[in-house]
Amino acid sequence: MELRHLRYYVALVEEKHFGKAAERLHIVQPALTKQIQALEELIGTTLLIRNSRRLSLTKAGELFYHEAIKTLRQADSAVELAQRAGKGLIGVIRIGYVGNAALSGMLSHYLFQYRLHYPDVEVYLEEMSPWEICEAILNEELDISFATDFNNNLSEHLVAQKLMSWHWVVGMRKDHPLAANKYISREQLKD
Repeated sequence: MELRHLRYYVALVEEKHFGKAAERLHIVQPALTKQIQALEELIGTTLLIRNSRRLSLTKAGELFYHEAIKTLRQADSAVELAQRAGKGLIGVIRIGYVGNAALSGMLSHYLFQYRLHYPDVEVYLEEMSPWEICEAILNEELDISFATDFNNNLSEHLVAQKLMSWHWVVGMRKDHPLAANKYISREQLKD
């Protein structure tokens, strides 16, 4: 049995007339009659009571009609689901990030924007070091990441796009010897 058999049968039941159903389906009436007969043979029971004045359903035909409607809706749903997945509108995205991406607000900003456009995509987040992120992307464990600059040590198999920059800060106790400095160099932090 093919979906077209179900479509033909549903159209015939809804139109209650072979000629109108054939017109709706853009086929000729004799072809529709043959398809319905083939369907009844395939199922092994009579679905329709035909007479010159009207078309009516047998009990089997009535039950089959309701199941055919469900099947066609499910088939249409499957097609729509596949199309949406093919367009990236549903599915899963795995995102790695470094702590700075979360603390800066950048990660939440981009996630908010993403969710507005793709509300049906599941988002998995994992905090990692930049080196772990590179490896995870290359191993296809992550799809994308928000990481700090790789200082040109990025794998040739990856592409990076700069989204933002910020100044580094150092946190320390108030009584630390460097706490009074407005700026601290890397050399001052080395030991």
